[in-house]
Amino acid sequence: MMFGAHRPGITSLRGVLRFCVACLCLPLFACSQDSVEYDGDRMILSFMAPAALGDPLIAGLRAQLILDGQRVVELSVSDIDNSISGRMDNVAPGDHVLIVRYFIVLADTDLLLATVVTDVTVADGQISEIILTDNDLNRDYDADIDGFSNLVEVRSGTDPLDSSSFPAALQTAVL
Repeated sequence: MMFGAHRPGITSLRGVLRFCVACLCLPLFACSQDSVEYDGDRMILSFMAPAALGDPLIAGLRAQLILDGQRVVELSVSDIDNSISGRMDNVAPGDHVLIVRYFIVLADTDLLLATVVTDVTVADGQISEIILTDNDLNRDYDADIDGFSNLVEVRSGTDPLDSSSFPAALQTAVL
């Protein structure tokens, strides 16, 4: 399932807003969901947040793009339509590895929730679809080493930096 494939129907207000944004965005700005557009030396990304990060998204969710393991750029995260977008200048045409880091700031620390890695080939004037499945999302980060991922703890409302704080429903299953 692509990240964009988990959108709800247009029966909810959120669904109507997403539908309207998509209708306005595509003809006016030629943007595309789940894509990388390459123009000259600029790479423009647009994709939906993974379903595992919630709908609505986790409060304060941030995202970064890491290109070829070296260059880092902040991405924009919209909690209105769960989209993520951004651009990186001075990108050479060719094959690249994209890493997207999803995190929140907690206790003045970037708390990593998940990452996803994909390969993309870019060429001038080309729009490449980003195909990522939920299985591509690495959510195994556990800052307090209590056996519960940071993502599970944040979504459950427990403290991912305190090993004595973990989801109550899961506590009995572990004991």
